[in-house]
Amino acid sequence: MDLYLCFENPNVWEGLTLYVEVTALVKKNNESDEENIQPEETANEVDAIAEGVSGLIDAFQSYRTERRENAEARETAQNYSNASWVFYEAGDFSTSIEYVQKALELVDHPELYFNQGLSQWCAGLRKESTESYLAGINLINDLDSKEDALEVLQNAIDNIAKGRQEYHFFSEDPPALKLLQLKFNSVFELRRWSDRH
Repeated sequence: MDLYLCFENPNVWEGLTLYVEVTALVKKNNESDEENIQPEETANEVDAIAEGVSGLIDAFQSYRTERRENAEARETAQNYSNASWVFYEAGDFSTSIEYVQKALELVDHPELYFNQGLSQWCAGLRKESTESYLAGINLINDLDSKEDALEVLQNAIDNIAKGRQEYHFFSEDPPALKLLQLKFNSVFELRRWSDRH
């Protein structure tokens, strides 16, 4: 007996089609009697199948709920990050740090740590700045691709140059600039992103 379940939403192109094959166990009443094969009786076959399908549906719904909550957290974190950057560009570094910390409470992403480190450097928090940059560098390998990692690192390097040249927020580059450049070079030299660990 085959059972086919299909979970699809007609409003989107995504969906899940599940094929379940149910096979009956059989026993022979007499070894010489090949034609007298009877299905082996199980306690409650229908309930077992229903319980399995119900568990699968529950897992699918949990996954969907978790995915939606993660998307909401990422969107909220992006809003905090944007606010942080606005305050950074205005020269209000303490408020910038507050907003980027709110974003970091929701999402761990290297770019957020780099932005926090930049605001901390401009605010005169030298040690904290280096720690933030290191935290971001340590998360680089968690990104999805080599291209993502290179882009995030290059943006951090560019933001330091921009902070110094365009905004004149500081007169010397943070030591983290060398750390970022070293990490950029090591990522750039990777042949495959899977080699990073």
